Amino acid sequence: MASTKKVLLWGCLGCGGFLALLIVLALGGVGFFAYQAVQFGTEIAKEYTTLTQNYEQLDQEIAFTPPENQLFTDERLKEYFVVRSSAVKFAEQYGDTFGKMGDEIGQTFDKGGVSSKISGAGKIGEIIKQAAMMPATIGNEHLKLLREAQMSPDEYVWFTREVLGVLLKAKDNEFEAGQTMWDNYIPAFEKARDHIKGMNINTGQFQIDGNDIQLDSLLGKVNDVTFIQENAELIAQNTDQFVMEGNATILDYMALHLKEILADFSQKHDGPQAPQEVAPQAQ
Repeated sequence: MASTKKVLLWGCLGCGGFLALLIVLALGGVGFFAYQAVQFGTEIAKEYTTLTQNYEQLDQEIAFTPPENQLFTDERLKEYFVVRSSAVKFAEQYGDTFGKMGDEIGQTFDKGGVSSKISGAGKIGEIIKQAAMMPATIGNEHLKLLREAQMSPDEYVWFTREVLGVLLKAKDNEFEAGQTMWDNYIPAFEKARDHIKGMNINTGQFQIDGNDIQLDSLLGKVNDVTFIQENAELIAQNTDQFVMEGNATILDYMALHLKEILADFSQKHDGPQAPQEVAPQAQ
């Protein structure tokens, strides 16, 4: 990650690859100013429209109805964990790439002189343009992983909800392994959220505020899950597959809100508009 004296790249890499990205530029070491968001062109708008359609199409191709007894199967749970961990790994690789780009930009500005600042500004423009396409790229990877597992987005969301619901209720049901997982999950979520809670991006087409990502909102999606002992036992047998590092918890959050995110994209990515400047914010 770039130094706070250089360029900060804050990313929220979630299910479907929806990225909330803020690029903050430190000028002269005094204060932080949000860089003007890049305009979404027609090609980018179409990419997000296509991404939304592809999620909907996969749900139609691999129709999913939750089992009446709500029971997992060991094989399917394992496949879910593989898709989840692979999506997290892919997203983190992208985050590392942008962190390195941020360091490069910071080094350019550290050289001093007008020419280096112009060069750095050009690189910032480039990274913003790439960031605009990053969510679609990660989203397409997630779709590829789902298709390989013959798993619909609906089924992925169902597993996310059911697994987290079991862990949430582990303590009340004396599920010790699940309680340990949940006790580690909450701090991991809060830590990930701390990296993005000051994030804000406004492209003129949509605005995302990292403060909107709240634990209560996640809990609201899972607190009515029925604790099922058989499901708890299968989770306990696969604890080593339940990744919590990096952006895994934020990916879960985005999975639980996938329908809302897709609806938002389909409504607001219907054509290019002029970008707007993001107001400066203290850090």
